[in-house]
Amino acid sequence: MIQTFTQNDLVRHLYTEESTLEAGLMENLLAIDEELTENFQDYCEIKQALNNSLLDPSADSVNFILEFSRITK
Repeated sequence: MIQTFTQNDLVRHLYTEESTLEAGLMENLLAIDEELTENFQDYCEIKQALNNSLLDPSADSVNFILEFSRITK
């Protein structure tokens, strides 16, 4: 039987959400499939960019929420 992997499988591997067997199969396939490896590297870069883009709320937003909280008590 030929095992095929989907984009969802790549994301699961990226976040280590697969079984040990699946992880081993994916690692083996990544070692021999250049296109799959490129896709996985793209996902790694996207994940890093998302992690780096986490923003703090503005002071105005925080103040608005705190004021609303005081009013509704």
